[in-house]
Amino acid sequence: MSRAGYEKLKKTAGFTLAEMLLTVGLIGLLITVLGGGLTTVLRSYRSTVRAENAQVLCSTIVSRIETELRGATEAVSDAGELKCFVSHSDTAYDGMRIGFTVEDGKIYVVRYEKVTDSSGNSVYTRTADEAEELLPAGTYTSDDFQAEVTLAAPDPVKLVTVTVSVLYDGRVIADNLSDEDDAGSSLKIAVNAGV
Repeated sequence: MSRAGYEKLKKTAGFTLAEMLLTVGLIGLLITVLGGGLTTVLRSYRSTVRAENAQVLCSTIVSRIETELRGATEAVSDAGELKCFVSHSDTAYDGMRIGFTVEDGKIYVVRYEKVTDSSGNSVYTRTADEAEELLPAGTYTSDDFQAEVTLAAPDPVKLVTVTVSVLYDGRVIADNLSDEDDAGSSLKIAVNAGV
């Protein structure tokens, strides 16, 4: 190769500083846009998974409460809320007088006993037995989930209306109600059929 050809090749080969800076700037901009989009996608994914887990938890709670209430007898209400009942399920509580309580956002089964007060009236008091979690350990997929349960039951108890909500950061993210008719879509369970 001649010296003139070599000089011409040397002048045209490579990139100028301006071209390099422009390329680096465009790559940086592309990374920023993609990084922001990825963050949004991940946030949306986590939110969707959280909502799905909450709905599964809500359905599981409703199912377990329904299992205990189906065929229940001797149900007693207090101020419009179900207090206790005798369970007739194929669970560990079959034949026991139990009720439900919510503590620290989790639902517990508590035992009751029938006692006679000084006036000769039958009253139901919570026993000293330890409350047991309604759901097995690990069912709550996040410690941030809080459950709320309402068991509406007029006196005499013939029908219990079950409303369950799962909260995350103080907001309801799952419940057993439809969007169209909140009060009408709660689970309704007939009890005291054997009384």
